[in-house]
Amino acid sequence: MQPIGPLMHEHRLIERMITLMGQELERLKRGEEPDLSFIDHSTDFFLYFADACHHGKEDQLLFPAVLAKQDLEERYRKLTVRLQREHIYARSLTQRLEESAHKRRTGGGAESVQAIMDALHRIVQFYPRHIMTEDKEYFHQVMECFGKDEQQTLLRKFDEVEKRVLHERYQDMVREYEGGQQGRKP
Repeated sequence: MQPIGPLMHEHRLIERMITLMGQELERLKRGEEPDLSFIDHSTDFFLYFADACHHGKEDQLLFPAVLAKQDLEERYRKLTVRLQREHIYARSLTQRLEESAHKRRTGGGAESVQAIMDALHRIVQFYPRHIMTEDKEYFHQVMECFGKDEQQTLLRKFDEVEKRVLHERYQDMVREYEGGQQGRKP
């Protein structure tokens, strides 16, 4: 299996979440109240699955390996840099959604709902194009730069990122609950 296999598989899950976020956006356009629980879960999904795990593999492993290739065509070098910038933009969208939901939860009025809608709209518009670029114009093309051994090394490193992100996520969760337990008597 090429290292792009897991990345493309992850894209399918991200697309499914984007569809759900689009449905939430349509609800809000009809004047319904934001589902803050859904917003929290989708923010969590993008922070940990899409960014830390998926983009983490690309930003920390794939992109540097691609850019290190001496025989890389200039268009793929430029595309790699563009994709890195897009990941930074995606993080800002997730942060914007998270902040907007917090404002709504803490008494924000119509402007907080509009901010949620704006963040959802931007995410729903951004990700399909980003994914299509990676799937159709980048992944297969840059894999030609790597031998089988290099690809297998990338796959192993991708697994390490997944394990690290998963472990960090749940270690943080336990620490957070432990912090909340301080001062309590059993």
